[in-house]
Amino acid sequence: MKKYFMPDLNKHLTEEELKGHYNTSFDQLLALSKQTLINKRRQEFLLREDIFSGRKKILDVGCYIGLISRFIAEKYPRSEVVGIDVVKEFIEAANVLSKSPNTSFIHGNILTAKIKEKFDVIIFLETIEHVDNPIGMIRHFHKLLNKGGTLIISTPDCTGITNVLRNIKHKSLEFIKHEKQNSGTEADHLYCWDKITLTRLLNRNGFELVDFFVSQKYNPCVYQSLVMVSKKR
Repeated sequence: MKKYFMPDLNKHLTEEELKGHYNTSFDQLLALSKQTLINKRRQEFLLREDIFSGRKKILDVGCYIGLISRFIAEKYPRSEVVGIDVVKEFIEAANVLSKSPNTSFIHGNILTAKIKEKFDVIIFLETIEHVDNPIGMIRHFHKLLNKGGTLIISTPDCTGITNVLRNIKHKSLEFIKHEKQNSGTEADHLYCWDKITLTRLLNRNGFELVDFFVSQKYNPCVYQSLVMVSKKR
């Protein structure tokens, strides 16, 4: 029986278990959400009608198992949502859990995948801290967006209280030697961003900041997520 490893749960799930745990409506998931991935205020901010309404082509980079792709597709049925992730198992789970008439999922690296179409919106959620070439990634997004297209990035805020407390807690860094790599979790974080450095990255690579937001701002038990909305110049 096929099982899918879910990093947020740290366990493998069968197809039936996968659907039982995740296959709920957007509103239900918001009501139940406690983690950054499905934080209510963050998702309400991300799904603003001024960004997504209309017949939009949307690319979800690092889509995981397609939850956000599915939410956008459900809320905006005239949209076309494409999700891509480098982890094959995540895409397999996305095709089980999140496939719909206006969603599709690709296994691959966005920098090397043969995507010829252009998009109105690119979302890049909780992923830029994992990539080894963030400048190259942002420049590639610029090429994939239509003129005036929107780029939405979210990432753990390095100035957030959780990050600060975590750095104070770890007097020794020996644990890093024993971390499991390619887990899709914080053990794979290579960068830590704040609103100034991320805005600088965007500004110097063809984007103009439109808005930003910090979720779970004062909750020490959950990572504070920095959400940046920018437009292609």
